Parts: sequence; C-alpha cells; structure tokens
Amino acid sequence: MESMIPLNGRIAIVDDQIEQALPLMRIFAKNNIPYVYYKGNNIDYLPEQPENDIRILLLDLNLLGGRDNQPKDIRSSLFSVLSHIISPNNYPYVLVLWSRQEKDYKKMLEELFSNDLKGRAPIAILEWIKSEFFPNFSDEEVNKDEEYKIIDKLKDVIA
Repeated sequence: MESMIPLNGRIAIVDDQIEQALPLMRIFAKNNIPYVYYKGNNIDYLPEQPENDIRILLLDLNLLGGRDNQPKDIRSSLFSVLSHIISPNNYPYVLVLWSRQEKDYKKMLEELFSNDLKGRAPIAILEWIKSEFFPNFSDEEVNKDEEYKIIDKLKDVIA
C-alpha cells in the first residue's frame, strides 16, 4: 500500500477501554503505521515527560468509564491526560475525537484548549464516532471495508 502517512510521525490513541482501541491498533499494525496507546487517565500508563512528536491524537473524550460523569470531571481528566501527552513544544497535530460522546464534551474540550491548554491546542479537531467504524467492537478481525475507511480517513487528515 502506498502511504501518505509519515512513518516518522506518531499516532497516539487514548482510550480507557482497550477493546475499543483494538480495532484501530490492528489496522495500524497490519498497515505498518506506528502508534502508541495510552490507557485512559491512569497516570501509571502516561509518559513522565510529554511527547513532542505526535501528529495525530485519537482521543476518547470520556476516560472515566461511566456514562453519567459530570463535565467538570471529564474536563479534569482530559486536562491531566493531555498535559502528560502533549508538550507545549509539540509539533502541529490534529486531534481526532475517537468517541461516542463527542457532542456532549466537544465544547468543553474547545474551552480547555482556549484557556488552560492554550499552548497545546491542535491545528484541527475532527470527529470520528466509534460506532460508525466498528459497530460491535468484537474480537473478530476487522473487515476490509472498515480497514479502508480508517486508512482513507487518515489520509484525509494528513492531506
């Protein structure tokens, strides 16, 4: 596969439920696309020093598991995670909301980047709804249509 996706760039996936990141991880591995996975807001799994070479960050907005979290709790969690992953000197990157709750928390995230994380803001924020790509999140192999859809979306991000 001819790829426009830079092999020296980095894709980061942040999700508190690894089973919802596994389909992405399988596609990336199969297509030789380097990535790093961070497990939600668990400080033990985040880098001690923020990265400065992330180009695409796929971020689940609700890293606290439950569906009925308060926006202030989500905000606090996102602030902590993003502060550990994105350096103030980070290269320009695109933030992809890899979520099922992008409508609920997107405005709060934009406010976070306008204020507390102003120096770590992405150049663009895109929305990828998990269920549109992987309706079942099963352990089965990802079908070709799902794989091509993800790869095509990544190419769009790079373009």
